[in-house]
Amino acid sequence: MLSIIQPRLKILINPEQMNLCLSDQVLCFRVTGCTGGSVMFKCPYKTNDQHKGKYFCRDRDCRTGISTETQHRWVHDGRFSLYDDENSRFFTVFIRNLSREDDSDYTCGNNQTWSHVVTLVVNRTSSSCGTSVLQTAYKGQTITFHCEYDHTFQTHTKVLYRVNGAPVHVLNSSQSSQSSEKKFILSDSHKDHFNVTIRDISAADDGVYLCGVERDGSDKAPSDTSKTHITFIKEIHLNVSGFPVTAVVSVGLVLLAVCLVLMLLKVKFRRKHDVISPDRRETGDHETAQEEIQVSDPESTPLYSTVQLPTISSDELLYAAVSFQKHEESLSDVTVRFSEEGIYSDYASVNHSITPN
Repeated sequence: MLSIIQPRLKILINPEQMNLCLSDQVLCFRVTGCTGGSVMFKCPYKTNDQHKGKYFCRDRDCRTGISTETQHRWVHDGRFSLYDDENSRFFTVFIRNLSREDDSDYTCGNNQTWSHVVTLVVNRTSSSCGTSVLQTAYKGQTITFHCEYDHTFQTHTKVLYRVNGAPVHVLNSSQSSQSSEKKFILSDSHKDHFNVTIRDISAADDGVYLCGVERDGSDKAPSDTSKTHITFIKEIHLNVSGFPVTAVVSVGLVLLAVCLVLMLLKVKFRRKHDVISPDRRETGDHETAQEEIQVSDPESTPLYSTVQLPTISSDELLYAAVSFQKHEESLSDVTVRFSEEGIYSDYASVNHSITPN
C-alpha cells in the first residue's frame, strides 16, 4: 500500500494585488503609497491576543518600525504611529512622509503566536500624489480646498482625516450623507478631484488635514470583502487667524478717514473765526483796547478812542478813531499822537456832534 505524503501547501493569489496569501498561518497583504504621502492600514488579530504586545517592524530587531504594549492610545516613533483597539481586535499603523527607501516587506504581529507580512510599495504615479499645501483661514469663515487624484480612483471612496493629538481620525467620507449643516462637507466630482468644505472656522480647527483614497492593493475599486487601506494623497496645513487682513486694512482706512474729517472741521472752524467783521478786527491774541480820553473842558462830554493794535510788532502805523461831543462854542480840533519805536505819525478823525444850548 502506497502512502501519499502531501507536501506543505502554499497558496498565492495574485501577489501583485492586495489579496490574502496563506503560508503556515501567515497573512500577507499589500499596501500602496506615494513619495511624500502617507498610508494607514489595519493588522487584525485573534481574541486571545488582545492583551499582548504588538509591533510593526521592517527587520527582526525592529530598528525600522514601532511596537507597543498599550491599548486605546496612539504611540509614536518618528514617522510611525500605532493604535491598538483591543475591542475591535486589530491595531492601526500610520506612516507619514513616505520615501522610496520605505519600499520593502514588513511584519505586523506579536512575538508569540502570529504575524502578518505587509508589502509596502512606494511609487510616484501622479504629480498630484504626495503634495502638501498651506491654507490660511479666519475665524467665522467658510473655506473650500481641492484634493486632486489619479483618474484610476474615480469610483473609489474618498476620505478626509485630521492629524491631531489622536493623532489621526476620520472627519468625513464620500460614502456618508453630505448635509449642508455639517462642519465638514466632502463632494466628489468623480473626475479628477474632490472638494472639502469647512464651515464656521474656529481656532480649534487649526491643524493638518489629509485627503485620502480607500483602496486595496490594486487600482480597481475594492469589493466588500477586500482588505483595504488608505492612501493619503495630499496634506493641507490649515492656519487659523483671528482677523482677516482685509478687515484690518478696512479698519485702518476708516480711522484714517475719521482723522481727515476731524482735521478738515478744525481748519474750517479756525477760518470761520478769522473772518474780519465790520465793527471789529480780531488779530490773534491781541485784544481791542478801548481808551477813555478826558477833555479838560469840564462842561464837555467824555471823549472815547477805540484803538486797533497790530498783530505783529513792526513799523505798521497806528491809528485812532476819536468821537467828540461838545458844545458848539467849544469846538476845536484834537489830534491824537501814538509812537512806536521812534516813528511818529499824526492822524485825526473827528466827528462833531453839536448840542444846541
